[in-house]
Amino acid sequence: MPARQYTVKNGEDLFEIAAECGFRSADTIRDHAANAELMADRNEGILRPGDVLTIPEIETDWLALDAGKKNVFRRPGPPRLLKLRLVDDDGDPIANEAVTVSGTGVQADVTTDGAGCVEVEVPVRNCKSLLVTVGDREIELDVADLDPVDSVTGVQARLSNLGYFVGARDDDYGETTRACVSEFQSDNQLPQTGVACAMTRQKLVDKHGC
Repeated sequence: MPARQYTVKNGEDLFEIAAECGFRSADTIRDHAANAELMADRNEGILRPGDVLTIPEIETDWLALDAGKKNVFRRPGPPRLLKLRLVDDDGDPIANEAVTVSGTGVQADVTTDGAGCVEVEVPVRNCKSLLVTVGDREIELDVADLDPVDSVTGVQARLSNLGYFVGARDDDYGETTRACVSEFQSDNQLPQTGVACAMTRQKLVDKHGC
């Protein structure tokens, strides 16, 4: 199949798109020259619904078969690594604690490191939500549901994950969002304007991790 255009839908990430298009690695799409300008604006490959990707042509591999025998082929998909940093209500790392991550195709028991971080490989396909259990607390995660930080929903999502925002991610930069941005700015020694300027967005990315 020759190179073609693909419009990103809500809830999709680069790993899922690569797998659906038959690639072993998301890098094949990310590193394609036609996607260079878009990828330069997409930190960690986080895509926005409506983004248009160029899907390169798939190179054909020729394999030898044993005539008269059963031939089994397995196509590995691109790995998707979930990285989490868990903190308490005061923003301190939840260090050296047992964590369970469960969902479709994944059941992992891991332990946070000294910075409160864990890494878990999760399926690329059919894994849209995860349940993270830490002690008696359960956290629901939507996989591939984070928009770029230059969007209102991207700002709202990061504020929510950091414990500042409890409203709906509705793409409305109203009073609630403005107040939460102002609180975040105050906590991080930024000018308290309530406006998600470039400096504030970068600090959100730094604190959130992506």
